[in-house]
Amino acid sequence: MVARLRAASQALGHRVDTGADGLGNDMAVIHRRLVDVDRLVAALVASSDPMDPATRMARHDLMNALGAIDNYAELIAVDHAQAATEAEAVRAAVRDIVTRVRATAEAEAEADLNTP
Repeated sequence: MVARLRAASQALGHRVDTGADGLGNDMAVIHRRLVDVDRLVAALVASSDPMDPATRMARHDLMNALGAIDNYAELIAVDHAQAATEAEAVRAAVRDIVTRVRATAEAEAEADLNTP
């Protein structure tokens, strides 16, 4: 799940001139937030209780990190039209992860409600 996002962001980084027009800063944010995504996904996978406050906070933080990646990829696409395809690949990977996180959270919450 995260591998596709990582590969797309690397392709985006190779496509843009990171020294121009602040794009290096934008890519740095994406890379920093990818580190957060790795850490938070690992925390969610290791969690045994989806409703535990720490798990809920990790899920919330993960969604924030993914939102930041999406936002910066969009900014790069606007500022660097030649990288629009790569930026959209990053954004598509983010959307896929968000969809999975939401589906997993909903399924876990439903299971928790049905547990006696």
